[in-house]
Amino acid sequence: MSMKRILVPVDFSEVSKDAVRSAASLARKTEGDIVIFHVIETSVETETLRGNIDNMLAMRELKGITTHYKQTTGNPIDEIVGQQLDLIVMGSEGAEGIENLVLSTLSEKVSRKAKCPVINVKKFVDLANIKSIVFPTDMKTDQTSVIKDIKALQSFYGAHLHLIKVFNDTLVLERDVEKRLEDFASAMGLNDYSVTARPNIDKAEEILEFANEIHAPMVAMGIHDRHGLGKILGGFIAKDVINQGKIAIWTKVLDKEED
Repeated sequence: MSMKRILVPVDFSEVSKDAVRSAASLARKTEGDIVIFHVIETSVETETLRGNIDNMLAMRELKGITTHYKQTTGNPIDEIVGQQLDLIVMGSEGAEGIENLVLSTLSEKVSRKAKCPVINVKKFVDLANIKSIVFPTDMKTDQTSVIKDIKALQSFYGAHLHLIKVFNDTLVLERDVEKRLEDFASAMGLNDYSVTARPNIDKAEEILEFANEIHAPMVAMGIHDRHGLGKILGGFIAKDVINQGKIAIWTKVLDKEED
């Protein structure tokens, strides 16, 4: 899994600047390139836009990193996912409360449609130094492609992998779920990992609370490319983790045969 060609969609807000800073930390580690990408409503370049571009390209964090600027007009989601790069790093404002139940953020929609992995950040995250990764899983053994990528991500960072299963069945014991997690990890050939089972009806909340407890800087998870009747629960979990998470959220769309 290569992470040398990094796309950073921007709107020149503070959170998108933090995304650039986060991507720069990773590009320095991989000796990669960054493409700063902006989708505009009109092809007319204003003085303000030109100033924003110049200021972003002059950011000190980009010094010594090969950086390109690209802009286009069109639908932001389609234009972003249409770029052919290794990784997308996006700033995300997120959404909370009732709004989060009915609205998807731009970053969540990109995560669901992108052909490459996406990392969502709400503030600067040092993506060169990730030593702990939380991996929420439903233990489906047919999710081979995303597990392959998560193993590659873990290897790249030399990180410890924390598998977590959140369940809401009051008749199930945590130790039984953790035994299933151990069996799953063994079947998937995982190394350097630990397992945790947590009861909670709000799965996204528990995943993020666990990550906070162990000071993990990243959650990595598979995401379906659509909600659909069969995917609505898992879809909302991924959406809520992306929208509510304050750390780096790495996602990869599950292959069609895994749906």
